[in-house]
Amino acid sequence: MKNNNLGINFNGDFYASRNIEIDISGGITFGNNVMISDNVTIHTHKHEYNGISLAKAVTTQSSLRIEDEAWICNNVIISSSVNRIGKGAIIAAGSTLTKDVEDFEIYGGVPARFIKKRKKFEF
Repeated sequence: MKNNNLGINFNGDFYASRNIEIDISGGITFGNNVMISDNVTIHTHKHEYNGISLAKAVTTQSSLRIEDEAWICNNVIISSSVNRIGKGAIIAAGSTLTKDVEDFEIYGGVPARFIKKRKKFEF
């Protein structure tokens, strides 16, 4: 099956630090003023394993959208099960994110869990 989401899109300014790995096989879109710190890994595909030989190396993809003003702190891993990180969201340092994050939420930990909401602001 052809993947029409393949690639990377930037919808404004993008700030990135060192040693970032971004898997674009499922497609990824960055909003305006997205910040990504050191040593971040973003996955948009996963290897399937149920009911098939691992030697077949079957993968599936999912798209990811990181909205405006989101901040991904250092040493974060974002799994392919994440489809959206909301506006103004923060993913705390050292976290492994496995689910979507709503606007202005802060997530942290392994696996990352909701910590609290940020105060909203106009941008």
